[in-house]
Amino acid sequence: MVREDLVLSDLHDRYGATPADPAFLRLYSTTDSNLAPVFASFHQRLNYLLDFMNQKKRVNGHYNADESRQLLDLIVELEEVQATLRRVGVEFWISPVYQLALDRCKKFLTRSGGSSIPDDFGPIAVERYDQVFASVDEVVRPKPSQRQYPLQLVGEGSYAIVHKYLDEERGVYIAVKRARKGLLPKDLKRFRAEYDLLRNLSFPYIVQAYAYDDLNNSYTMEYCDATLASFISRHNARLSFGVRKRIALQFLYGVNYLHFKGILHRDISRRNILVKQYEFPAVMVKLSDFGLHKEIGSGLTATGSSMKGTIIDPTLDHFKDFDTLAEIYAIGSVLSFIFSGRERLGVCTGRIGEIVDRCTSIRRDARYSSVVDIIADVETLPMDDETTSA
Repeated sequence: MVREDLVLSDLHDRYGATPADPAFLRLYSTTDSNLAPVFASFHQRLNYLLDFMNQKKRVNGHYNADESRQLLDLIVELEEVQATLRRVGVEFWISPVYQLALDRCKKFLTRSGGSSIPDDFGPIAVERYDQVFASVDEVVRPKPSQRQYPLQLVGEGSYAIVHKYLDEERGVYIAVKRARKGLLPKDLKRFRAEYDLLRNLSFPYIVQAYAYDDLNNSYTMEYCDATLASFISRHNARLSFGVRKRIALQFLYGVNYLHFKGILHRDISRRNILVKQYEFPAVMVKLSDFGLHKEIGSGLTATGSSMKGTIIDPTLDHFKDFDTLAEIYAIGSVLSFIFSGRERLGVCTGRIGEIVDRCTSIRRDARYSSVVDIIADVETLPMDDETTSA
């Protein structure tokens, strides 16, 4: 059996021998020390080649022969490293923007004479200030501790109360979500189903769940510093358009992952999206509160026909009929808040206004049909666009 430590050590030596630029290494400062130089190297080389492709698309639509070969070789190298790590049980996530770009590049790149860039390709949103790669095993799920820690109240909802505590053994805060006493059996079952779902999801922009306590009907989970509502309200005047765009894309990547897994959240809102804060303005968005989730296409729901959730699609008559288009309405409302800092619709102008209006159109057939399409339009927004609110 292949040993994980030998594989990781070899990769570290291979990519650490010609280290990436510090501007890229800093993005992976919290990554496993063996994988950090690997991810930074791929990130730096991809950025150069994708940047060059954006330039050539604007100039003459022709990608040079040398760069075509380099990108094809880099894609093969990336896939080989992915396969090697998978053999020892290590999976890593690639930014959906980059993965989609690489998948499309493989279809038109050639090894001789250069490559014609398709008319409908790009521009690619090249990431310079956030990770493009992340090990899905990077987040260590805390093991149950024998020590007792004092709990601090974080928030309360109709079905649960959330506390946090400082795990002094690990130096991190952990959140504890506990079902309210006296819940009906069906509600308690839904609470447990929320944990089971989160425990089996692994994605950077979805909150992690750790362990369930049957005795207290509670579970531990990743702690986040604020809700999207409180973070943007507190910092609205200081948030650049570029930061808002990164927040919006992280949010969209999280929802797109859910839909890819066949799950509808059904309660997307400004308060059900959490934010982990680093040195301002760096943040990581985390989708949370999955108590109303259901499988896409499922006609069954334990919540009945009465309307539930925070952001209500005005075209929806019964909650049991909630579908992808209803989720896209809520997505549009959240995007409007991210870019404007205001809670009501109708305040965004320009290209942002067009995206929000298409998400929230009263005509369902005029809405985006998938989150992927919304991502594609948000990615094309210039990082310095400031014409977003009326």
